[in-house]
Amino acid sequence: MIAAGDKLVLRRALRSARHTHVMGLSAIQRATLQSQLADHALPHILRRNPNVIASYAAYGEEIDPGPLEARLIAAGCQIAFPRVDATGGPLTFHACGFTALIPGFRGIAEPPPGAARLIPDIVFLPLLAADPAGTRLGQGAGHYDRTLAALPAWRIGLGWDVQWQPQLPADSWDIPLDAFVAPGGWHDCAAPQQR
Repeated sequence: MIAAGDKLVLRRALRSARHTHVMGLSAIQRATLQSQLADHALPHILRRNPNVIASYAAYGEEIDPGPLEARLIAAGCQIAFPRVDATGGPLTFHACGFTALIPGFRGIAEPPPGAARLIPDIVFLPLLAADPAGTRLGQGAGHYDRTLAALPAWRIGLGWDVQWQPQLPADSWDIPLDAFVAPGGWHDCAAPQQR
């Protein structure tokens, strides 16, 4: 197990690499890459015939799932967005159009109170990095791990190509990804032994 201090250093390095990558892109390049991610992801997702897909509102330098969401909506899927439980409980997912999201936990956009709660078949996860074993390194608060531990949804990490790493440290409570998709392609993740 990697020490907590080492994970902080790793997260800083990964944020820096993502920052350098994203800052080197023009707005047109960024939009093109996000559309390429949708090209790679769509056939894999639709093959599973999902009804509800939990997405997220991109924050900072996270890759924007908007182009993929638009194609999924056109294919008949319903998109849900997460709401953070202020008491530290799992995330909940709610029916809400992107334009109806409001500032929530740490200023991150989330559904307003009263939005219908949904149970997703597939969850898109923002991340700092992912690896072939399905290890996902997030921001460190554990919101998604607490949520996915009790949710039998297919888990797909979304990110820039620079976020795909050869190997990441995993803790016993980490919930692995089933796949990772980036503008450069789709990656199936091998299930770890404990899964």
